[in-house]
Amino acid sequence: MSCRLPEGGRRIDRSRRLDFTFDGRALKGFEGDTLASALIGSGMAAIGRSSRDGAARGVLGTGRGEAEIGLSVAGADGLALPGASLAMPLQQGMGVTGPDAGRPDLVRALSFLFGSSSAGGRRDDGTVPVRPKSSLADGVPSEILHYFADILVVGGGIAGLQAAVAAGAAGAKVLLLERAPRFGGRAPADGVRLDGVPAGDWIATACAQLERMANVRLRPGCEAVRIGAQGLVFAQETAAGDGGDCRRLWKIGARQVILATGGTELPLCFPGNGVPGVMLASAVRDLLFNHAVTPGRRVAVSLCNDGGYRTALALHRAGVAVACIADLRGEAQGPLAAEAAAAGLRVAPGMAITGIRGRRRVKAARIGAADGDGKDGSWIACDAVAVSGGWAPEAELLLQAGGTLWWDESRAMFRPDPEALPAAADGTVWLRPAGQAAGHAGSAEVLRDAALAAAGAVAALGLVLPDRIALPAAPEEEEGPAEGRWLLPSGASPALLRSAIFDFGRDLSVADLPTLGRGPCRASGIGGAELDAEALARGVPLIRSRTGLADWAEALLPDDALPARPVLRTPLHGWHAAHGAAWEEAGPWLRPESFPRGADSGRAALLREAGAARQGAALADVSPVGKLLVAGPDAGRFLDMAYAGSLGTLPPGFCRYALACGENGAVLSGGMVARIDEQTWLCHASPATSARFEAHLRRLLEQRWPGWQVFAADIVGQFAQIALAGPGSRAVLAELAGEIELSDAALPVMHWRDRQLCGIPVRLFRYALAGGLGYEIAVAPSRAPELWHMLAAAGAVPCGTAALRALRIGRGFAGIGRAAALGAAPQDLGLGRAVSPRKADYIGKAAHGLPAMADPSRPQLAGLLTPDGAVLPEGSVAAADGARVMASCWSPVRGRGIALGLVPGGARRSGELLDFDAPDGRVLQARITGPVFHAAEEARADG
Repeated sequence: MSCRLPEGGRRIDRSRRLDFTFDGRALKGFEGDTLASALIGSGMAAIGRSSRDGAARGVLGTGRGEAEIGLSVAGADGLALPGASLAMPLQQGMGVTGPDAGRPDLVRALSFLFGSSSAGGRRDDGTVPVRPKSSLADGVPSEILHYFADILVVGGGIAGLQAAVAAGAAGAKVLLLERAPRFGGRAPADGVRLDGVPAGDWIATACAQLERMANVRLRPGCEAVRIGAQGLVFAQETAAGDGGDCRRLWKIGARQVILATGGTELPLCFPGNGVPGVMLASAVRDLLFNHAVTPGRRVAVSLCNDGGYRTALALHRAGVAVACIADLRGEAQGPLAAEAAAAGLRVAPGMAITGIRGRRRVKAARIGAADGDGKDGSWIACDAVAVSGGWAPEAELLLQAGGTLWWDESRAMFRPDPEALPAAADGTVWLRPAGQAAGHAGSAEVLRDAALAAAGAVAALGLVLPDRIALPAAPEEEEGPAEGRWLLPSGASPALLRSAIFDFGRDLSVADLPTLGRGPCRASGIGGAELDAEALARGVPLIRSRTGLADWAEALLPDDALPARPVLRTPLHGWHAAHGAAWEEAGPWLRPESFPRGADSGRAALLREAGAARQGAALADVSPVGKLLVAGPDAGRFLDMAYAGSLGTLPPGFCRYALACGENGAVLSGGMVARIDEQTWLCHASPATSARFEAHLRRLLEQRWPGWQVFAADIVGQFAQIALAGPGSRAVLAELAGEIELSDAALPVMHWRDRQLCGIPVRLFRYALAGGLGYEIAVAPSRAPELWHMLAAAGAVPCGTAALRALRIGRGFAGIGRAAALGAAPQDLGLGRAVSPRKADYIGKAAHGLPAMADPSRPQLAGLLTPDGAVLPEGSVAAADGARVMASCWSPVRGRGIALGLVPGGARRSGELLDFDAPDGRVLQARITGPVFHAAEEARADG
């Protein structure tokens, strides 16, 4: 059984005992233990259960990338600890509760009899439901921190440390992130020696050197979890402070990124590989070296590469019996295999562990031919099994940024393609994997590659590496070739192998393989469905780190946007209230949705107001539209980077509709941009995206281009804004303009002019996003009620947002706020014309150039019509293909419900009928159509 060894454990302090409980049972550990090491050191093997069939589960690795096994963890005060995992540090008084791990037979029986979620909540299609986002109501304070670096190094092993030392010496501003609480990675546990000293000593020297550099910042315990297509990186950490723990979400702008994230050891796939006591060989070695813990007193080892020999030799030196080393390669080669044989360990070439006895812990393992049928071989007594299926680079962040992987047959792994690294629009590579993350092995090879990655990043910044940077001396390690065979034994029948765990991230067995690639993925994975399919074809088992924002960090993302309740009123609020406005919320604003008269229904008001906009003149309060003033000598080139369209060349007096995108290419904001003078632009944005967009622009100025001379200010309260739309709008304006010329020549479409209307100074814009003839009038808030009253007296009909929105939906315009929330790109919305193909670069350009953006099956804008004319509720989702309703309304033109949605394949699928699950539980049918429902000629009436 598992136990604590009497000596060793470089990370534990045996003088500081920590008491904790597991299912009410009193256990003990030491300061420096993780939850996993403390449980194993206390003899616990079965600590959770499978979400698939309720079988007992134990620790496979370090807690990362494993399926959730249902543990809940509380602190000494009895309150649940956020972010609980097997890798979390042990705390005094911690209480751990398992999900009936001691009663797997009962759970299995319930699952078999009823097919219910009693086995862990598995869906019928074999996928596991994604846990909903948690709130921030657990009392732990959270904050967002923005940071800029010339070079971001992700990973603090020996490769990351070497890259950071080189980059720091070149004068770059460097940020080094390491998700573990200590730097160094695996090198100390693997017995590596650098410059003739143990790796731990070299690591301490390197860290001290970096701490002396004023241009380098070290962040242990901080994990990079998401990366955009142009260097925006999200990281998360839990930091200790005087007032207790604080969770921090980092938003990092980096000009160059070096990924030194290391690799993940792969398991072997055989019957019984999910039984508690079967662990990755590297995890066994880590527990032994760092915590003086072993999962068993008699351990069997199964491997397809030399890494497993390191674990067998480490166990042997620690006095733990090694029952057998099954090397599925036909011949045990290399110095490590020779060292194991010289130590008297039993090595079985061509053999593999092909079965396990035991349910709650390993009791015996069958050793049989690796290419056999699983019925041969013999059983050997053991209480733990260490498996090593080779290594794969941790490539999640690389793939998020747009990199690709290729299959290296010689090393039996997927590794980053050096010819397809993420690059800016001008071809400059901005992300480089290094060391094991690039597919290299051995400390000497890893360090050389880290030095090359640092040199490339430094050169891209125009800096020069100093001559004094030297690589530490490291032995050239010789290893026998790995063999890419993981499904064991290879000649076994499907019936024998169906219970073997294949994907430990999603707790999927071989029996689940036909369902892979369908439904949501429990882990973020190393490349999505395409790579899943290739991995399956090659038989590569999947154990993938959950590289993604934690629930608390995900919940932070919207918090820099807008208040949850409307608290702002427009300068015309009093007039609206006095005339019986029906209200709606628009971000933090309260604005009129319609103006019912007497016993009018909402539909009657909609018909009247939309009729005025189509046939007469309609008056609408659009004051909540965001207004951002951007000025300065560098304002033009700044806006050319912030927006996908060209604005720097826009002449003064002109307007242009422009879209801004995020690093991932998705629409972030959109609206009219007017050039005021040579150095000043006025940017409009929807109320739903305005605050977030302003924060986005400020982050770009602070982090990406801090030296640019640009001033940005939110001036939404400086002007009231009134929209005047419809074929009669020019006549209404003429009543107030006197002798001011309003002809097409005097005020063309997409232009603005400063004018006076009845002595009131205004800024007059000529455009109408709903189509047809239209204007927007900016006026001082104090004069807005007076101007509104005069426009109404001249014949304009007060109109709420519902009518204008219905007309816009009818003409195929979906709200930018909804599009931004769904991550749609301009091309998906039919707004590709707002993206300039001639610009060398802009935020989002790298993502727009990815092959996925040209995939015709992407969700794209399409119309949706219910057969009976009913309104399809917004937020409805088609379960068949994920089509989602973005905007819908009752159309005063069509006299029926119309909707716009993001549909895989878009309007190419016109005529297909889909079933939509509405938010209220109804199932409604809708037919796919084109996105324009009526009166395209009206949009052309104004040129």
